[in-house]
Amino acid sequence: AIAAAESAEENSVEAANLSKLKAALPIQKDIDDLVAERKDLSSKGLRDQHFSQGSLLAFIGTCFAIEGPLNTYARAGKLFPGPHLYAGAGLVC
Repeated sequence: AIAAAESAEENSVEAANLSKLKAALPIQKDIDDLVAERKDLSSKGLRDQHFSQGSLLAFIGTCFAIEGPLNTYARAGKLFPGPHLYAGAGLVC
C-alpha cells in the first residue's frame, strides 16, 4: 500500500494517505510485538495453572468452613449461632 501511494504522489489525497500509512508503521510493530508476547504467554498454560490453584484454595476454604462447626460441636456439644457460623455457611453454599 505504501509503494502504491509513493508511485502516485501527485495526488494530494494519496500523499495524505501515505503520511498516515508511514505514521502507522511503528504502531503496527508494537501490535506485532504484543501479539507475539500474547502467544508466548498463552503457550505457558498460565490459565490452567491459575484455575488449579484457585480450585485448591476454594477446596481448602470449604474444608475449613465445614471443619469449624464440626470441631465446635465435638468440643462443646452444641453450635453457637452467630456471625462466624453464618459466614462459614455462606462460603460453603
